[in-house]
Amino acid sequence: MKQERVIFADLLRITATFAVMLLHIAASHWDTSSVFSTEWHVMNFYSSMVRFCVPIFIMVSGMFFLDPERNLSYQKIYRKYILRIVIAFLFWSAAYAVAPLLLQRFHGLAIERGMLKQAIISFFIGHYHLWFLYMIAGLYVITPFLRKIVRNDQTITQYFLLLCFLFASVLPLVTLRSGPEIKSILDIVQSYADFKFVLGNVGYFVAGHYLAQYAISQRKRLFIYLFGIIGFLSTFFLTQFLSEQTGFGDLTFYLYNSPTVMLQSIAVFTFFQSIFSARQYSPMVYKLISTFSSCSFGMYLVHPFVLALFVETNILASLSNSFTAIPLLTLSVFVCSFIIIWLLRHIPKVGSYIT
Repeated sequence: MKQERVIFADLLRITATFAVMLLHIAASHWDTSSVFSTEWHVMNFYSSMVRFCVPIFIMVSGMFFLDPERNLSYQKIYRKYILRIVIAFLFWSAAYAVAPLLLQRFHGLAIERGMLKQAIISFFIGHYHLWFLYMIAGLYVITPFLRKIVRNDQTITQYFLLLCFLFASVLPLVTLRSGPEIKSILDIVQSYADFKFVLGNVGYFVAGHYLAQYAISQRKRLFIYLFGIIGFLSTFFLTQFLSEQTGFGDLTFYLYNSPTVMLQSIAVFTFFQSIFSARQYSPMVYKLISTFSSCSFGMYLVHPFVLALFVETNILASLSNSFTAIPLLTLSVFVCSFIIIWLLRHIPKVGSYIT
């Protein structure tokens, strides 16, 4: 079988999908557990370990969308990719907005007017994980500009990434951890400077392109891996330290643009690219990887439904409190989500748009 897919990108999608599910399960008791408890430390460990999940999704997208060899017209961006995101959002946002109403009726309770109003608001805002669709659609919209910026110019790309690191990662962290007076000054300076084009997640989008486009020496890769491990450990210990200072879970270093998460995400992407790029796979393994990768987007969209079912049946409450139970429960959610999406994808015409 001729292997035309970029397998390391497929494996990254699958890993990121699993990591998102693990993150949501590990954080299920985040607000209700004492930051001094063993349970909270276990949650912090797993949450710190998989913070790369969303950045990896973005980097893989950037790797393909900013590829100079790829023909990507305005029409294709809107008619194929953004249209798919809009349809997926409408379908899944409606499903998540209506689900509480159906559950209310299932328990024999009346649907109050306030619940209908909340369902409408929820539809437009989207379920908690659907923010990703808004964000990735925004990146697709500015893709033509980014392609011009990074096209065959390594120096310009490096400069752009440096600006992203400084203004989307370092400066917000300094501002967040500063005292009230310094924070107010930095907030004003940032509003005046107005560096919005390099804020948000655009840095990850461009970083995916850069790492895929330009060769990295073995020596540099080892440094990237080292800093990635440091990033993970820093996220874990700094979150623990700051949380114990206040008695409440501190999210400062959990933010996807945190420098520690950036280091970890770049290391994960580089590792998969280095280890899995040149490997050949048997037709069966190749097909299996391709199938799971093609279902990963839909699995991301549906997994909160599976989690909600586990909550409703008390499975989550009984299994999510130990070091081994969290990954085992994640695997269960992963498999259930895959089965649901695999079945939905076989719906003629509609399946490919909603998954």
